[in-house]
This record gives sequence, C-alpha cells and structure tokens, in this order.
Amino acid sequence: MASSNENLEDGLPDGYEIPVHRSLTEPEQMGGVPSNVVIINATLTVATAYLLMSPLPLPFGVLLHIAAAAACSSDPEILEVFVISVRDRARRLSV
Repeated sequence: MASSNENLEDGLPDGYEIPVHRSLTEPEQMGGVPSNVVIINATLTVATAYLLMSPLPLPFGVLLHIAAAAACSSDPEILEVFVISVRDRARRLSV
C-alpha cells in the first residue's frame, strides 16, 4: 500500500502547495514603473508646475517617467537597487 507521501512529483507532499494568482508575485507597477516612483514623480511634477504657475515642468515629468519605464523594462527592482547604491556610497564617503 503506497502512502500519499511516496508519490511526490515535485518533491512536495500532497496538499503542500496552493495556486497563487500572478498579480501577487509581480511588483505593483503603473505604466511599467513601480507605483511609489510614479507617485513621487507625479507629486513633484505637479507641485513644481503649480509653484511656477506654468505647464513647462509637465513634459519633464513625462520624460522622467519614460526614462524610468525604460530602466525598469528589464528589471523592475533597478530603481530600488539604485537608491541602495546611492545610500551605500554616501555612507562610505562619510566615514
């Protein structure tokens, strides 16, 4: 008599894994850029446009979003890695 643990296909016992929706495994993005970067970019762009009372900063915000989307196209975590490297460089220079 074979027990349920003897027929392991993936190396896991029966009932050990559950299906997970794909959206739970991918980073939350807006337009190909992580959502926190989009929120910061949009806030700074709109605040600058409001303070200058001119729509001139808006194209710069769009260009910054396009540049961030191009950077995140191959690796969605590249912006977080960039922030960590800048913090590390500042820490090394202050010592």
